[in-house]
Amino acid sequence: MKNIQFRGREFTLHFGMYLSQALSISLYDSDGAPYMTATVNIFENDANLDLDMTAIKDYSENIGILKCLRNNGLIKEDISIILSGFVGIPVVRVDLDKLAEYNPESMMSFLEHHHSDAAKERLKKYAEKKTFKTQHKLLAALNELLHKEGE
Repeated sequence: MKNIQFRGREFTLHFGMYLSQALSISLYDSDGAPYMTATVNIFENDANLDLDMTAIKDYSENIGILKCLRNNGLIKEDISIILSGFVGIPVVRVDLDKLAEYNPESMMSFLEHHHSDAAKERLKKYAEKKTFKTQHKLLAALNELLHKEGE
């Protein structure tokens, strides 16, 4: 697990999923307390987003987080900007493999709960590469997903 530096402090990244299936990225301080959520859910619940797409909240108390994520190689591509009220919200593609380096367990949890074939394929890829230290958890999650498909 790696930390990310932002505003002169170190944070761990944690990943979750919005109802729209978009990736959420949160920063937690050294005490394990949430510091900020770097993303925002601006998508409809049936948006059919790619696994690596999310919207970055780079306004208000989050100013500078987009640059931080980009400087750490976590943003692969700018897709568009969606206007919401008085702000433009960047929609980006993130590098899921690089994000996983920051918190493999949290990335695994995101992939386990995502309902896409792309998430299942990425779980298989990680299992083959033995990316996660807790490979038994990964394989159990993958087997559970495959079992659910067969029902």
